[in-house]
Amino acid sequence: MWRSLAEELFDKGLLTVVDLGALEACCDAYGTIIECNRAIYKMIEVEQPDGTIKKRRRTLAEYLDGRNYRTMPEVATKFKAYQTYKSYLTEFGLTPAARARIDLPDTPEKKAEPMEMLEREEM
Repeated sequence: MWRSLAEELFDKGLLTVVDLGALEACCDAYGTIIECNRAIYKMIEVEQPDGTIKKRRRTLAEYLDGRNYRTMPEVATKFKAYQTYKSYLTEFGLTPAARARIDLPDTPEKKAEPMEMLEREEM
């Protein structure tokens, strides 16, 4: 996530050295979401009707097993991390609504490849 966000923000002129801590916090929140998903949807072994064992991902319902989702640590942690992640995405202008509110600097025109230029001349 760090590489893709940093590159995108830098290319758009929206990332400076003083923003690196905020970007780190954003990526850390994303990492927490991923870790919580791994805990919630971990692989489990399920016995099939023929007696064989098959591995599959656990469902959210199986994880909760009738318990209140607010009391489950991975779900509560994931929810908080998601809120943090979304707030950083908004701050960096990486949501559709936030992007509409910022004025991005003009990006330089991409130089045409030599073969493209030759094709245009032939037309």
